[in-house]
Amino acid sequence: MERVIINEEEIKEFVNKNKEKWTKEREERKRKIKTILSNYDYMNWLNKFTKDNNGFYTEYYLYNTLEISKEDLDNVNKFKLLFEGIDKYAYKNYIYPDIDDYQIVYGIKDNVNEIYYKIGLITGQGSYYFCDRVEYTDEMNFIDFNDIMNDRTRDNVKEIETGLNNMSNLIVSLSLKGAPLGAIKEVFDKTIREIELSKEKGKEYKR
Repeated sequence: MERVIINEEEIKEFVNKNKEKWTKEREERKRKIKTILSNYDYMNWLNKFTKDNNGFYTEYYLYNTLEISKEDLDNVNKFKLLFEGIDKYAYKNYIYPDIDDYQIVYGIKDNVNEIYYKIGLITGQGSYYFCDRVEYTDEMNFIDFNDIMNDRTRDNVKEIETGLNNMSNLIVSLSLKGAPLGAIKEVFDKTIREIELSKEKGKEYKR
C-alpha cells in the first residue's frame, strides 16, 4: 500500500479553507444548545416521551427510526445537545459527573414536572447517550434544571475557586522549598483516597 504524505502547507490550506465553515457550525451548535436550555419545552417533551418506558438509549433509535414519530426522532437526536449543555454548566460549577464503566452520568431534577433523571454518555467502540427516570436518592447529586436554565452560579463556587488557588500556591511553595513533586502527589493521592473510602462507607471524613 502506497504511503500518503501530507505536508505542512497542505494542512494549513485545508484548515484555512474550512475555518469559516467550522466556525459557523460551532456557533450554530451553541445556538441550538442555548435554545434547549432556555426554557422547559425540551424537558416537557422528555417527560412525555419517557412516561411509558421510563427512559431510552439514543443508539436504539438509530436503527429503529420508524418506531417513533419524526418529531420524537428529532428530539431524540437533540438529546446530545442537552447533555453537552448540562456538562458545560456542571463543569463551570464544579459539579463532576459519576464516571464508571465507560459511563459519564449526571442526575437532573425537573422541578416543573417533579421528575428525576439519570442521563449519561456511554463510550466504547461507539458513543451514545441514555436517559432514565429514577427515584430521588441522596447518593446522586441532582442538578436543578431551573439553575441550568437561568445559568445560576452555585453558592460554593467562589469558595471552591479560592480553596483551589490556595492549594495551588501551597504546592508551588512546597516545591520551591525543596519538597519533591512525587512526595506532594503521594500525600494528595493518599488524602483523596481516604476521603473516597469514607464516602463509600457513608461516613464523614475526619483527619
